[in-house]
Amino acid sequence: MIDFLQSPGPRERQLQRAHNNPLFEHFGAVTQQQLEQARHLDYADLETYIEQFQTGVEAAVNLKPQADADDVLALKAKMEALYTQACGIQGERSKYKNALKQLMELISRSLISAANNDSEAMDKINDDLEATELHLRISESLLAADIINPNEVIHQDQLASSMLSSSEEELASALLIFAPEQLQGIANNAAMLLKEKEYDKTEHSHVYQRLEQIHQWMSSLSQE
Repeated sequence: MIDFLQSPGPRERQLQRAHNNPLFEHFGAVTQQQLEQARHLDYADLETYIEQFQTGVEAAVNLKPQADADDVLALKAKMEALYTQACGIQGERSKYKNALKQLMELISRSLISAANNDSEAMDKINDDLEATELHLRISESLLAADIINPNEVIHQDQLASSMLSSSEEELASALLIFAPEQLQGIANNAAMLLKEKEYDKTEHSHVYQRLEQIHQWMSSLSQE
């Protein structure tokens, strides 16, 4: 019996999605060897992440008041990327996420202070804050966090299967990642996959609901 962790890393989580899931081609049941290998890689990534986190925290703490705005924004973007990774790492995540949120708030206050009420600068800062808020919200979806993961834990040929196997809430966040042309490709692959598997719409209503969710989102994008 395969015993998955309560808070697995991204590779183990992808194995969970694929385990005995007919939507994942040539996969079948996850073996103990596959699970151990995934955990080993997830733990190695966690160690690398901790080093990157510590470096990022040090850079933020040592940020000088007179730092160039572009350098500050670059550091903030680094914090956002670290936050996305923190959402999906193996084990305890909240301490990293909370620390990064505090640092991003600190950086944002620094930018606002440096703007000195300049209307054009403040407009740019507000746009950036809105983008940050959206990025963090998307990252809370484990599916989205795994898709964004720089180590490509969800390969291109598993995107459709992973998205069809997700919950409505997870998919809603993941859809925000993709450009319309990318979504079209995913939707085509998903429809082809269901046709190949000869999935009955009544028996497998969940996956057809996810496909319809993708189509509805694409339709809303085309109307903007």
